[in-house]
Amino acid sequence: MNPNEVTLVVSLCMCGQIGALESGRWIHSYIQNNGVYLNVQGARVCCGGHEPP
Repeated sequence: MNPNEVTLVVSLCMCGQIGALESGRWIHSYIQNNGVYLNVQGARVCCGGHEPP
């Protein structure tokens, strides 16, 4: 079973919030190496940002 886009985005955001740089780098590498497509606007919302107007 592989993580989906939502799991990866939330995990990456949590790494950023708690300062887990190495774990965040690993997740980023996983995303790149596995061709995972991330919706940028959805990622912003998940990470507490706002969509542009």
